[in-house]
Amino acid sequence: MPQPQVVCTCTSHGCGGKKYMDSDGALQAGQRVAPLTRKSHMLAAERIAHLAATANSAELPCFVDARVYSQEIPLPPQQPNPDDLLQTLEELSIESYSVTYDCAPYHRFNAKQNPVIMFENLKIALFYVTQSSPLRATSYLLRLDKQMIELVASQGLDPSSKPRELNYAERSIMNQLPDTTQTIINHLAIDPELFYLICCPDCFAMYPEDSRTPNYCTHNHFKIQEHDNEDELIETEVAPPTRGNKNDDELSVCGAELFKRVGSKRNPIRRFAFQNLHAWLARFFSRETIEDALAQTAEKSRSPHDPTDDITDIQQSRIWKEFRGPDGRQFTSEANNVTFGMFTDGINPYGNRQSGKHVSVTFLVMVCMSLPLDIRYLPENVFLVGIAPGPKEPSLEQVNFILRPIIEQLKVLWSTGLFLTRTARHPQGRLVFAGLLPFFADLPALRRTLGFASPNAHRMCSFCLLTRDKIKNIETESWPLRNLDDHRRWARKSREATNQKTRKKILRDHGVRYSALLELPYWNILEYHVVDAMHNLLLGILKWQTQRFWLMSDVDDEKEPAKVSRAEVDDLIASVAANPVTQATPPGHKDDHEAETSFHNILFGTDDPNDGYFGEDDWGSSDVDEEDDVGSRVLRTELLDLIAMAPSTKSDDEGRALPGFRDMQFGSTTDPSDEDFLPTVPGDDWNGRWVAPPEGKIIFDSDVISHINRCLKRIHIPTYINRAIPILGKASFGRLKADEWRNLFVIQLPLILPLLWNDGEQESPSLLHNFAHLVSLVTIALKRSTNSDLINQYRQHLHHYIESCLILFPHAPLAPNHHMAFHVADGLEGFGPSRGWWSFSMERLMGQVLKATRNNQPGKMEITFLKNFYRAANLRAHLQNPNFPPPLEHLVRQVRSLYDPMPSSTKHTTNCTSLLDTPQFEALVIRLNDLFPLPLNGKWLSSDTWSKLSHRARAPSALVNSRVQKIRNVKIGDVVFSDCQTNENNCVVALKPNLQAVYGVIQSIFKHTQTTPEQVRMTDTWFSIKPLVPVPCKTEDPFAPLARYPIGLDLRMMGKSSCIIVPLEEISVQCAWMIYESGELSPRIKHACVALVRLHDR
Repeated sequence: MPQPQVVCTCTSHGCGGKKYMDSDGALQAGQRVAPLTRKSHMLAAERIAHLAATANSAELPCFVDARVYSQEIPLPPQQPNPDDLLQTLEELSIESYSVTYDCAPYHRFNAKQNPVIMFENLKIALFYVTQSSPLRATSYLLRLDKQMIELVASQGLDPSSKPRELNYAERSIMNQLPDTTQTIINHLAIDPELFYLICCPDCFAMYPEDSRTPNYCTHNHFKIQEHDNEDELIETEVAPPTRGNKNDDELSVCGAELFKRVGSKRNPIRRFAFQNLHAWLARFFSRETIEDALAQTAEKSRSPHDPTDDITDIQQSRIWKEFRGPDGRQFTSEANNVTFGMFTDGINPYGNRQSGKHVSVTFLVMVCMSLPLDIRYLPENVFLVGIAPGPKEPSLEQVNFILRPIIEQLKVLWSTGLFLTRTARHPQGRLVFAGLLPFFADLPALRRTLGFASPNAHRMCSFCLLTRDKIKNIETESWPLRNLDDHRRWARKSREATNQKTRKKILRDHGVRYSALLELPYWNILEYHVVDAMHNLLLGILKWQTQRFWLMSDVDDEKEPAKVSRAEVDDLIASVAANPVTQATPPGHKDDHEAETSFHNILFGTDDPNDGYFGEDDWGSSDVDEEDDVGSRVLRTELLDLIAMAPSTKSDDEGRALPGFRDMQFGSTTDPSDEDFLPTVPGDDWNGRWVAPPEGKIIFDSDVISHINRCLKRIHIPTYINRAIPILGKASFGRLKADEWRNLFVIQLPLILPLLWNDGEQESPSLLHNFAHLVSLVTIALKRSTNSDLINQYRQHLHHYIESCLILFPHAPLAPNHHMAFHVADGLEGFGPSRGWWSFSMERLMGQVLKATRNNQPGKMEITFLKNFYRAANLRAHLQNPNFPPPLEHLVRQVRSLYDPMPSSTKHTTNCTSLLDTPQFEALVIRLNDLFPLPLNGKWLSSDTWSKLSHRARAPSALVNSRVQKIRNVKIGDVVFSDCQTNENNCVVALKPNLQAVYGVIQSIFKHTQTTPEQVRMTDTWFSIKPLVPVPCKTEDPFAPLARYPIGLDLRMMGKSSCIIVPLEEISVQCAWMIYESGELSPRIKHACVALVRLHDR
């Protein structure tokens, strides 16, 4: 029996903007829904009114009659009458009752639905969501498909068949096909449940979308002055003169216009849309695999914390295990308790100052930290709270308006929870709770959101009370730490201040403003925020090192090459396509045109949070050169892709091929042993005393930059490493991104600078060790795992690095990032490895969302961004349903494979077999006996040995043949291992400990199949490795002084020993490398050497 329906005209869910047909056939405003649904919508509307009215005030909400502002000039607001309010705050409080959410819409998947209808629904949804196809175009395509299906059903595919009429069953199926794309979207339930508020264009005050909202903003606030912007606020003893009249220091009414009138209709100028967290959790828990993943996390979280153990994720960290719920028990140890992290940042939706549009929209995102890291940052698992409308970012206390909706929802989820009527594993329903732990963002966004002073302020730090004038104090035990009770007290006084002067004084003396996050009773604002390693170390300290300490100058003494035209780029691309190389295409390669015009990136893009690092200036940064326009960036990206796809043979400036392993001379006839080798440093007479360079000396002058650029061409870097720069110091190449800074310092410069600074200058050893400390601390901070010992090493390297900078570069100031780097260790100590909570994935997410729609209208595009993101994310989740009918399984598997590939696969099989030579075959037999011993003292035996044994003696043993299948590449995840003939970039590897070699060159890769005495066939992948042996200790090794640092740098040479055979499991990581020819390192080194960097933890 059909359920009765009523008409809902709410604004909270957009029902009032929809149409339905009444009994007389006339279209009316509203939407037919179940009575319980309408009740839920009306309650939501009341909650929104409560959120808007109480956003930044502890007093009763002030609804002012719209007639007060009927004049052209806003009048002072009238004092509201509390009796006129809909309900009191006590009646509206959303903490006083539990919430039940009906999850039935997320469990409507019908596996018995006709596959044709299901296929058509998926096809149209994919076109509409992933390709940004217009609604009208996809609806037209749907109607054409419907006619085609009917034509095929009636006419048949056989030309000789006779036309026929559709029978009743077929006609019923045809009637089930939707007529519009919107019907399909509604049927798949991939639209998010959004709430809408009217947002003041000036002060970001929020108002409910109803008739009671005034025409003008009635929010009382202090007028914002130029020097009040937190990004520019530098506290001084004497405040700069203020603009405006003498009352600027007092509260005043905003008075900004909220609506534009079109006839008799009021249209909001700006709206803020935010997702309903309750609805998101209902959908989240309705998916098949989520509750299992949460249960595994909860189980792992119950083990006690040991700081000496290796911690690989936040779920093993101290704060995670100490996080207590309202009942006093560990909150994270229960599978129905979801713990989030929060991120926010502003971004230019038009790109890097494109067309002079200096615009910013603000993202507010929450990440489910209760999920394993490998699925945590998938779009379907990310809760995009909302996107605050531009054209400017909220400043000072204005960000509290954006936080208010999510704060109120988090209060309910912490105290009384949310009852879901059904989940994937609990058909009878489940009570769930949620809490917030880490907050991560760049420094300006973090300080703005949490209410701390700017990094340039007098109180520059959010963890301690060290003042800016004492930034050179690096003795951490002397820093006065902040106190949570004091912070809450001063934040409350700042909120209650009646004039701007008092608020500024609190900000200067204590570095505190009010933040709505303080209303979460459990949230420790001092301990639960972290310093983002990407912004602090990569975009901050590394950039400062080159520009302020080394005084890097552009290379302008060489003639600039002519700009590459689009036609030339097209010709190059066509040439590569026509002559494919054997090298594997680097993972992560994407079509730029497709990325700019569709939601393909979100549905099918890279989801690994550790793959492809994106900095804040990848999209919409405010510090990118204006001349670096879109066309230049496209050419630059395509040229980088061509560089990655080109054959691995490198050449010098005159076109001569640089040496590779195939023509590299062997070293001494006696190979030094890795076990006995202890590097000596004959040329390193540095005694630990820091010697500053001469005053005014430019460390990275044009000559040095030119030398580095010549060396960069000679460095071989594995193809899975994205954004390794081919040139440094060229302004025309554009600014470096975060991962380019990291690759430059961690991979490329370590292979170049030791020889460059082995020049006998007095200050060179000091510069080299200063650099080594910097690389060490960055390497440790970005490792995939950490422990108390590594954190102590990080602190030691950081202390030595800052200490040496103060001596070596006395005329260059320290930046706030240098101080905040000490507090990166606090985040590692409290929350585990930085990869679990860094902003790389969030920066990429923002860029993908903004590139995926053509709506560029301020005030509306933010809502379009939000809707499109959730449609793509929810469509991905829909495709993960395991219950698709068998005829569609292949199609769904194909679509899913575009963004969820197999974890490992073998590529470029030659499909031909060959025989191993005698030394390799004998080595393989030995390894088989070592790794796969047979029972009853049996042995793997070669055919020669086998033939000499009697039938009885053969019984416990097995015959091994020398026939193998040669392959060129093996791909594990994103990492491609290649033999040196196929791709030299991927052929140098580090082996796991306690093997015959530490480093080696892959000579060949093969698959070998052997059969046990029980007739069980085993196939394994093996590598033939040519060991790289240590350079003899008597030689002058400029890399030896850095052996004490954890940067994975070594100098090796090719030995005379035979190749060793190792299985895939014994290879640890790949290496980047560079060959120094005979005599290049030192006249006494008469053989070619290989300088290499171990790419650990990438």
